[in-house]
Amino acid sequence: MKLSIVSDELSDDFQSAVEIGYEWGLRNYEIRDVWLNRIPCLPQEGIDIIKKVIKKYQINITTLSPGVFKVSLNSEEMETHRKKLLEKTFKLAREFNTNRITIFGVKRSPQDKEGDYEQVIEIIGEAANLAKREGFTLMLENEPGWWADTGANTAKIVREVDSRVLKINWDPANAFSAGEVPYPSGYESVKNYLVNIHIKRAFKDIKGKTRYLTTGKGVIDWQGQIQSLAKDNYTNYIAIETHLEPKIKESKKCLDILKKIGQGYIQ
Repeated sequence: MKLSIVSDELSDDFQSAVEIGYEWGLRNYEIRDVWLNRIPCLPQEGIDIIKKVIKKYQINITTLSPGVFKVSLNSEEMETHRKKLLEKTFKLAREFNTNRITIFGVKRSPQDKEGDYEQVIEIIGEAANLAKREGFTLMLENEPGWWADTGANTAKIVREVDSRVLKINWDPANAFSAGEVPYPSGYESVKNYLVNIHIKRAFKDIKGKTRYLTTGKGVIDWQGQIQSLAKDNYTNYIAIETHLEPKIKESKKCLDILKKIGQGYIQ
């Protein structure tokens, strides 16, 4: 397993994020939000800065996360996501020398009907066909409130789309928020499709809302999860994504804990 981090978990100034992460030994970065913009909506000046930082530090960009399909099925934005956002991201990804793009499983709304699931499969399948033609891998991230929320539902979508370029970005804390036991239950569903994993610890407060933390145990068995990943010969990325502030302090805590529980397994 290889360590990485979502760059804006350190700073939305990409150069500052890499300067910090590089000092910690991190050489792999996901790009999501930079300078208050979500990838790929950047001015050319920003693109040039990122390219210079990549070259200077010789870092690897593991994926771009443009928020594709983080919209409702029948929203006005869906057509833009289907026809423009993904292709624009592919173009930028080539400049950053990565062939992996994170997507989401279409936001659910009270107006959705169960029959709409087939349209979700069609939309994601269309995206997978485009990615295959352009030479990219799509990573479907599970998130509560989306059709791909639990590990079981995310794996079901991947199976039904049935494309070799559609894989999974597994987020156990998101699965927990969606009501699933992430490990071992959710993991058993997704383990054959994994190419990226987000790590954060989670628990529910007295109001039932999911909260995140770096210290303490939380409710996710990360030690068991990492040991199973090692046993199953997982060799891809495991990425720090704390969702906590202060960003630098909490990310460093997460890194230290991850190194400790993943000793011998994580590079």
